[in-house]
Amino acid sequence: MPPLPLLRRPAASRALRLAAVSLLVLAAAAPAAAQAPRPVALALNWLPGGAHVPLYFGQSEGIFRKAGLDVTLRPSRGSAEALRALGQGAQFALAEAAEVYAQRAGEAGGLVGILAYFSQGGSAIISLRRPDLQRLPDLAGKVIGAPHASYPRLLFPELRLGPAFDLGQVRWRNLSPDELLPALLEGKVDAVAASALVASQYRAAAELVKKDISVFPYAGAGVNSYGLVLVTTEDQIKRDAARVRAMAAAVAHAAAAALSRPGDALRAFQKENPASAPARSASEWEEAAKLIRPSARPAGLGRFDEARLKEFQALMAKLLDRRLDVPIGSVFTNRLLPGPAPTPPKS
Repeated sequence: MPPLPLLRRPAASRALRLAAVSLLVLAAAAPAAAQAPRPVALALNWLPGGAHVPLYFGQSEGIFRKAGLDVTLRPSRGSAEALRALGQGAQFALAEAAEVYAQRAGEAGGLVGILAYFSQGGSAIISLRRPDLQRLPDLAGKVIGAPHASYPRLLFPELRLGPAFDLGQVRWRNLSPDELLPALLEGKVDAVAASALVASQYRAAAELVKKDISVFPYAGAGVNSYGLVLVTTEDQIKRDAARVRAMAAAVAHAAAAALSRPGDALRAFQKENPASAPARSASEWEEAAKLIRPSARPAGLGRFDEARLKEFQALMAKLLDRRLDVPIGSVFTNRLLPGPAPTPPKS
């Protein structure tokens, strides 16, 4: 009879093999646990609306989770408030490029725009359709309503309206945002300086009184500054550049998906925001889609153009009398947006 130790060796080998397999299973499971979606907060520039449809679509379609991110969307009331949230628990913010520039050129350093969410500026003049207002130069001698320090009003003198156009002939009427549409419909002003995002809303209101509107985008008159941008901070980039890159890429892909399936994207937004007015969010999304789409092909979604950034810097320096102490390319950058960037479908 063989010695007992020899009889026990096979059992001992099986035990060792089982232990090794267990260790391999645990090792394989460890990376999966480590790759669980990481929580991040994105402060919106306003209450949820049509401009934010791609972000909610990104949540519903799992685009953020596939990028390893568990994104919470936090409403704000303005770009300044959204940017303040970056120091109060939010890692990212959606804000107007002009506000980012103003703060970066002022006392609030460290802001970095990592993606051009609106590749085109949304400022526009909106009027009722009438024979004497066929183009922007026809505003000479007219009354335009706008909040006193609104961005579209500040930009208006920079429009290229021809050498014969006299800015002194334009009369401005100070109105709050809520007063613009009623004043236009009642004929108290000839036009308003606003965002193209409200164009469909204005058109629907005008149709109720059997009228129509005309929209004159500033981009068609030589002023096409960037609109909303995705923003983070230099500190956040230093702490976790991988997460910043993942967020930039996910937002770009969410925007491309929303442009490809606009109806599905709108329904996903409305499901998550049942209190939002359906008609208003639909009209805002229709206009927002035009601003998100790159103004030049074959540019991918979210990419900044060097020449346009330089024009934007010169414009902001003139309007605000503030200059950056760093290159514009370090404030609005493509380096954290992995390539190739997604390209939206043709309109």
